Amino acid sequence: MTTNCKSVGSAFAGSSPARPTLLTSEGATVMLQSVSLRVITPVVWLEAPGWLTPAEASYLSGYDVETVRWLAEDGGFDTRDDGLIDKASIREFQEALLEVLHWRDG
Repeated sequence: MTTNCKSVGSAFAGSSPARPTLLTSEGATVMLQSVSLRVITPVVWLEAPGWLTPAEASYLSGYDVETVRWLAEDGGFDTRDDGLIDKASIREFQEALLEVLHWRDG
């Protein structure tokens, strides 16, 4: 298991796009598989409806759908009888989580 890795840039293979690589502490170069990053901008957040399906809530929050469902069932998110999740409650949950994580910072 490698714990000390650093980025060494990109490697090119023919006409393939650049692929990120890591250099391990043992000096081996490891190619990383492509990762699709999801970027939620304020515009994306504002354009989302006030009540979301679990899939939409998953997309906006970054949690997988099963975690979103569990949080909704456990009271972390406000829900309606039809299973839709309140977008504002997702934001409130994330803000509360940040406060807990940074409790001793201030």
